[in-house]
Formats: sequence, C-alpha cells, structure tokens
Amino acid sequence: MPVKRRSVVGGNIAFSHTGVESFSLGEVTGLTGPSPLREPTTHASGGSTANTVLATLVGSRRFGNEGRTSIGLGLDVLSQRASLNQTTQFDAGGLTSRERTESRSMINRMRISIGLAANVGVASKLGIYYRHGNISASDRNRSRTLDGDPLPLETISVTGRSSELGMRLRGPITRRLFYGVEGSLLRASSSEISRSAVDANEHSRSRRAVVGVGLGYVLRARTLLAFDVAAGLSHTRNRRLEDATGNVLEYERQTARFLSLHAAIQSDVWHRFFVSGSILSLIQSRATHLELLPNRFGQRRSSDGIVASGGLSKDKFTDYFSNFGVGWRFTPRLLAEYVVSTDFGQTSPRHTFMLRYTFNLGGR
Repeated sequence: MPVKRRSVVGGNIAFSHTGVESFSLGEVTGLTGPSPLREPTTHASGGSTANTVLATLVGSRRFGNEGRTSIGLGLDVLSQRASLNQTTQFDAGGLTSRERTESRSMINRMRISIGLAANVGVASKLGIYYRHGNISASDRNRSRTLDGDPLPLETISVTGRSSELGMRLRGPITRRLFYGVEGSLLRASSSEISRSAVDANEHSRSRRAVVGVGLGYVLRARTLLAFDVAAGLSHTRNRRLEDATGNVLEYERQTARFLSLHAAIQSDVWHRFFVSGSILSLIQSRATHLELLPNRFGQRRSSDGIVASGGLSKDKFTDYFSNFGVGWRFTPRLLAEYVVSTDFGQTSPRHTFMLRYTFNLGGR
C-alpha cells in the first residue's frame, strides 16, 4: 500500500501446521542395539509435528525528478518448532530389541535485503539486490531408551550465515515479445556441534551461481505464453572434527549442477473464465567424495551415525512438475482459482483453492 506519493510498504504473515506419520522396513548396519547378525531387520514407526511462522516486511521509495530509480529494504523472519517420536525395533534371529526416541527441534532464520531498481533505456528495468541471512537450529533428544534402559542423549546445534548478490533485467523486444535475465551468486557457511557417543563439530562452506533467461509472448488479447531456462552450479565442503582429539573424522566435497526448462500459458477463454497451465523439467547431477577417518575408538561413521565406506558417488536424475488451474473473475478486484499440482506419480497430487482480493488503499 502507498504511504506517501513516492513510498510504498508491504507485509505478509503465514502460519502452517504439519503432521506426519511414517512406517519403514529395511536392513541397516551399524545399529545402536546389540545383534548377532550383520544385517538385522528393522521396523521403524513414528510421528512428527511442526509449527511454522513466516513474516515479511518490505518498503521502497522512488527518487529523481521522473521517479526512474527506487531503493527498497526487506526483512523476513522464519521460526519453526517441531517434535519427533520414533520407535525402532531390531529383529535378528529371535533376538529383539526396541529403541524409543523423543526429540524436539527448532529453527530461527532472519534475512535482510536491500535492492536498487532503475529504468534503463526506453522501457527496460534493471534491478540489483544484496541479501544477508543468519540461521540457528537445534535438535535435542528429550528421552532415548533401548529396551527400557536409558541411552546417552544426542544433541545437534547449528549456526550459519549467508550472503547473496543478484541482478535482474527485463523489458520489451517488440510490442508482443518480452524478455528477462537474472543471475545470482551465493556464499554460505555453517558450524555444527553434535553431542553423542563421539562429540564432534562440523564446519561447512558452500558457493552457488545461478543464471536464467526467459521470454514472454502475448499471443492475443489476454493470452500469455512464457518460457524460461535456468542453470546453476554449487560446490560444498564439509569437515567434521572430533572434540577430544581435534582429528578429522569426515571430509566431504560435493559438486551439484542443475538445468531447468519451464513453459506456461494463461488465457481468458470466455468472459470472466480463465485457465492456466505450466510444466517444469528439472535435470540434476551430483558428485560426492566422502572420506571417513577413524575416531579414538577406531570407528568410521558418517555424521548421521551410519557406517559407510566413503569414496566417490555420482547421481543424475530428472524430475517433472506441472500446475493446472481454472478460475473466475467476479470483479476486477476479486477472483477465485483452483489449482492442481502434480509431480507425475512421485507423490500424491496437491490441490489449492485461492481467493484473491486487491485492495485500493490510498485511492491509487
């Protein structure tokens, strides 16, 4: 909403509650409970709940005689509280043991953004922004037992920060053809402290670069076609050190690449009735080099406690996502839309019903 002639402010607040129940059956090595078999069968069941609050606040002001330059500030805060209850039963040749775990977790994140936008040429617009963020998180066991006997409680605490610099440029090529270009560079670092059978701390550094290009075409009145392509590269390094000795327990390097292709259409088909559709193809590849070193007890375990051989692993996969929607404009300010989203069989389709109303505060 406008505050003064050249200033605007905006905000958003959202709350979500999520509940999940799960059951799994598998074979795992390196379990907590004693077992005479090398590959015992495990039955795991549990449930988790999470409450999340997200709030944002933005403001901007135009400058210059013609108002062709503007500066904006943004603040967004996220807070989440979650709980997990899990029971794992180990069956090994008639010997059964049961481990119960109850834990609580929290996440707090705050990001501050500053941006500059300016008109370039006749109708193009250039935007540059910088975003800095801080995050803290923890996961703590409240109780942990094996066949009723207490086990050592495990805790994980993480702090991190990130810095991102980005650019966006958009404008018309012809009366019906429009373009957009964007790019960003991100640097992030985090420190993790874990308290378990072997106390350790982990340090992580990552870098990411992304570039994207898009085109929009007005096929006819109130029909818009859009297409964009984006690519990115990220590199992450993790080191886990044992508190007691300072020795390196785990060293991991990971390089990931992605390429996305996206197409969409929106059109008014009859009076106030409109339809929309989009499809996204995401191609990803990841190469991970993991090196595990023995702790003071001679064990080689990854940060999640799983026994692993380490070495080089490579993954490559392609995912598809689509949205299809139908809507009705009751008035120029009020519309309703139903959208179904699918990833083509990986998970169940999602259904969204949206009511949108545009306020005219300030008489503009």
